[in-house]
Amino acid sequence: MKKILALVLVAFALQSCVEDIQFNDKSVFQCVKDNEAWKGGDAIATFYADGKFTIEGFKLDESMSLTVPKPTTLIDPNFPNTYVRHTFGTTPTRTASYSYLTNTVETNYTTAIGVGNGEIEITEYDGEYVSGNFRFNAVNTSATSEEPVNVNVQGGYFYKVKIIDGL
Repeated sequence: MKKILALVLVAFALQSCVEDIQFNDKSVFQCVKDNEAWKGGDAIATFYADGKFTIEGFKLDESMSLTVPKPTTLIDPNFPNTYVRHTFGTTPTRTASYSYLTNTVETNYTTAIGVGNGEIEITEYDGEYVSGNFRFNAVNTSATSEEPVNVNVQGGYFYKVKIIDGL
């Protein structure tokens, strides 16, 4: 009887040690914006007919957008020599932007030729999902805004962002 009781107690103790692991299959889009953590939900990547490829993250009244040419080959996360890098602030096809709305006033920050700078590195692309990292400095382009002149984004990361076809 003592052996059965001991066995039941051991089984109960081991059962309570089970760890419930949950997987988060949602995409990630996050960075440090002006020295504060910024995490955008509902990230999405869009291919457009003109060859543009845009990765976006959204947070309440804020959005961040990275636009580069569509990758021409698959990018394997296990082989860094397949990664693709683009520089912001050098061409009209490679831009980064941040926008937000406060009291019905929209403020936009963007990179353009000779305006702002930064980089994006695509570390995974399989035609269905895209992952990578980014950083940029963008300039306030809103004429009526009294907000700061620049926005600084560092340590940006997007992971397993679903790709859709745009118009």
